[in-house]
Amino acid sequence: MDKNRVHLLTALVLLFGSSVVGATDTDQYQQAAEAASKGFLQQLGKTMKTEMQSNGPVAAVKVCSEIAPNMTGEISRNKGWKVTRVGTRVRNPMLGMSDAWEQTVLAQFQQRVDKGGIVSGHEFLGNRR
Repeated sequence: MDKNRVHLLTALVLLFGSSVVGATDTDQYQQAAEAASKGFLQQLGKTMKTEMQSNGPVAAVKVCSEIAPNMTGEISRNKGWKVTRVGTRVRNPMLGMSDAWEQTVLAQFQQRVDKGGIVSGHEFLGNRR
């Protein structure tokens, strides 16, 4: 499997604010997080596809560096959560780097892939520590 695809698919991490962590109805928040991440990935994919068809691969790559941060920022403002993209390889330190907790979760994802796990559907259910 293409390692770049692995990094892209495991890079999206939704982080819940402290008001959500203490919530008793975590299923509601999990469903909302899944909907937000799915919506983001669909929007990002559509934008990249449009750019690829209209302007080629260089323009499509710029979507990740120039447009995606605005998308995650908008979701963060609308949902009241911190939505960010992190990965094992830092492409733009100005947009943030994974912290220790995120690195641990990403390492767990990579271990699953290394053992032959399916890339899609990786999620971490638990509190940020």
